[in-house]
Amino acid sequence: MLHRAIVGGQVQGATWLTTKANLDPRYRGFGQSALPQTLWDALVIAEKLGLRYMWIDALCIVQDDEEDWELEGSRMASIYSSALVTIAAASSSSSHDGIFNKRSITPLQA
Repeated sequence: MLHRAIVGGQVQGATWLTTKANLDPRYRGFGQSALPQTLWDALVIAEKLGLRYMWIDALCIVQDDEEDWELEGSRMASIYSSALVTIAAASSSSSHDGIFNKRSITPLQA
C-alpha cells in the first residue's frame, strides 16, 4: 500500500499519484511510462494471474481530497479482506525499484 504525502495541503513528490488536477485524464487511462516500476510490475503480476482489477491506493484514492480519503479509507478493510491476492514489494526501497529486483541472501548459521 502506498500512502499519500501531504505537506501544507499539497500532494508532494510523485506525479503519478491521482490528484484532483489529473482525475479526469485518469478516467481515460494512462500508459506504462506514467507509472513507477514497482506499480507496473504489480500490474504485470495481476495480468499474469488473470486478474482484471487491481487496487492501488495511490491511484484509486484522490490523494489531495480529504472527502475521498474518508470514503475510500472506510472501505479499505473490505477491499483487502476480499482480495484474491495481495502483492507486497517488500524488498523495494521505493516505488521506482520494481518488484523483481536483486537482493542479497545471507545463509543462516547453525
